[in-house]
Amino acid sequence: MTLAQLAGRLGRTKQWLSDLERGKIKLTYETAVAIAHEFGTTPDAILLPEAKTAQEASAS
Repeated sequence: MTLAQLAGRLGRTKQWLSDLERGKIKLTYETAVAIAHEFGTTPDAILLPEAKTAQEASAS
């Protein structure tokens, strides 16, 4: 998925998503959930790499 595609699916612009990625704007819980949903995962798996590892380990 491209940055433009993700931005469109979130109802945002590429510039907004780029600013988010660079830390110019703060990530809200709602946005974290929406981004995670687009990638078929949870906000924890995106924001906390150790949580992703634990989640993957428990799935095995």
